[in-house]
This record gives sequence, C-alpha cells and structure tokens, in this order.
Amino acid sequence: MTVKYALFTLLLSAFSVSVHSAEVYRNGKWWDGSDFVATTFYVEDGVFVDPGAVEKVSISHDLQGAFVLPPLADAHNHNLQSPWLADNFHDRYLKQGILYGAMLCGSHSSAKLTRERLKLAGLPSIKVAGACLSSSDGHPLRMALKSREGQPDVAPDRIYDKSYLVIDTVADINKKWPLIEQGAVDLVKIIIVHHEDQTRRDNEEFFGVNGLSAEVVVALVPFLQERGLRVVAHTESAADFALAVAAGLTGLAIYRVITGALVKLPLHTVSPRR
Repeated sequence: MTVKYALFTLLLSAFSVSVHSAEVYRNGKWWDGSDFVATTFYVEDGVFVDPGAVEKVSISHDLQGAFVLPPLADAHNHNLQSPWLADNFHDRYLKQGILYGAMLCGSHSSAKLTRERLKLAGLPSIKVAGACLSSSDGHPLRMALKSREGQPDVAPDRIYDKSYLVIDTVADINKKWPLIEQGAVDLVKIIIVHHEDQTRRDNEEFFGVNGLSAEVVVALVPFLQERGLRVVAHTESAADFALAVAAGLTGLAIYRVITGALVKLPLHTVSPRR
C-alpha cells in the first residue's frame, strides 16, 4: 500500500478563526494516534483550520486513499552531522518523511555550518551534537584513525580536539569549554565505555575504544547542564549507565546491555530543557 507522509508541521488544535481561502486534502486516511481515519482536512499557511471558517478553497488535493502520517523522527544517527553529509543525504530524510532527528557526534568546528545547511534543506528540526567529548584513548578515535586505502596512517594528534574533544581530567573541562561552547547549541555527547574496567587503560587492545573516566563524568554533566546544554551519553555497560544517571543525566541516553551476547539497544529518554 502507498503511504504518504505529512511533510508539513501542523497543530491539530491551532484552528484559525476566519479563513478566506485554504487548501483542502480529500480522500486520505489520517493517523489520529491509534488508527487511520478517513477524513478531509483544510490547511492555510501550514496549519490545519476549521472547515467552518473556510470561505474559499484555493487548491484541492486528492490523496486517492493514501495513508497520511505525522513527520517521523530519527533519534540516533550520524549521517547528517557534517556539512558534506547534510548536503548529500538530506534528500533521503525528506523523501522518507523524517523531519526530526538527532545527529550524535558532530564536530564543534563545523556544527554551525551543518545546522545552516540542514535549515536550507528544509530540516531545521534535525539536532546536531556540536560537541563530542571523550578521552585521548576513547571512542571514536579508533574509527577516526582509519585511513583510506593507499593513504598514510592518521596520527592521533590530528584527531584530538578536531573530530572530537579530548577531556582526560576534571581540569580539562574548563580548558575545553570555549571549544564546547563553539558548537554545542543543541546537544553535547559524552562517551562512557566500560569505565569500571581499569585494565582497559594503557592497553593497546583498547586504545581508541575507551571513554571518559568516572571522575570526569561526575564533574562534566552538571557543568554542561548548568550552562543550559542537553547531554547525550553513549554507554556500553550497566555500570556506565548507572554512572550517567548518578551524574545527573537528564537528556538522551544510548546504552548497550549484555544478554548472552553484546546487543546494541538504544534507550531514548527525553526530558524538558532546564
């Protein structure tokens, strides 16, 4: 069956008092929160209006029995988090009716431009984590160090404070604040990876896939929240998740749980902005 997505943001309760002309959408099956309902809607300036207030229909759309959904949301992705990605992949989001989302590891240096590109593309409600915070031996370093075939290896110091921001000590928080502030308008992402296992530190096997220390997390989360920023936590163990909660995390959380094997399970918990 054909599914049509409502690509305009509409508030069902926001009816105009008097409307001279409006567009009408007939023969559609509209999602009302629990089921698809065959009905007709009138729209003026991107807002549903009371049919009784419409004096004239300017344009009539026959949806031919199509199913109409509200805009969809992608709560965790990375494919629009840079200007290049936004330019090259925004059309996929529009075609699929995904108007809301969170890109969870953008660079502080390009986040502003990324948001501008998304706005121009018609996706102003896609949020970008303009600061991604981890340790000098932490994720996503290993991914960033991978060079393209035929290219020389990338040194860690070319990644630090560029692809992501390095915070190894509590003292680093204040030092890195200007860089965090530069890109962190929507979200800040912190990386916590099996912090309870100290054998991972100074261990080549885990270089580039660790995260922030417990001491840093406990100081960092309230520091960011006091400055009006929402915090996203990447966690990979029950201890990591408990640490994030104990630190006062009230934004979004991503965690992994072990059920026989390692399974990635997203948990998206949204709270009002403080």
